[in-house]
Amino acid sequence: MGDADHQQDVNAAVSLKRPRPVEASDPDDGAPARSSSSGDGNPFRNLFQKELRQMMYGSGDVSNPLPESLDLIEDLTVEFIMQMTRRAAQVAGSRDRVRTEDLLFAIRDNPRMYARACELLRMNRIVNEATKKDAKFKSGQFKF
Repeated sequence: MGDADHQQDVNAAVSLKRPRPVEASDPDDGAPARSSSSGDGNPFRNLFQKELRQMMYGSGDVSNPLPESLDLIEDLTVEFIMQMTRRAAQVAGSRDRVRTEDLLFAIRDNPRMYARACELLRMNRIVNEATKKDAKFKSGQFKF
């Protein structure tokens, strides 16, 4: 096997490991096209702006940040979500849906992100259990 053949095999293996980047406007990505109200071509514009504005304020920004700042943070957020979703979908393989475990497996090499995800899942379970207990208490089914 020559060097050219070896390099070709390496390139083929690398291309199997790295998915082709999918742009938000790519018609082959399976996602429905969304119209952008700002006309900049971003189909996800204004999707998270309310929540991001609150998060930015909670992190020390002004209560009404510049639209450009909000757009930048939203673009980064959407790109991160798309990237994580792609990674989890790769882990899921041929299954019909992505599970929580797929996402956790996809981020296993980032201890900080993995720990934060586990903490958020734990808190979600606590909130769900408390909500169920509250509903039982209000309906009179709760026993002490």
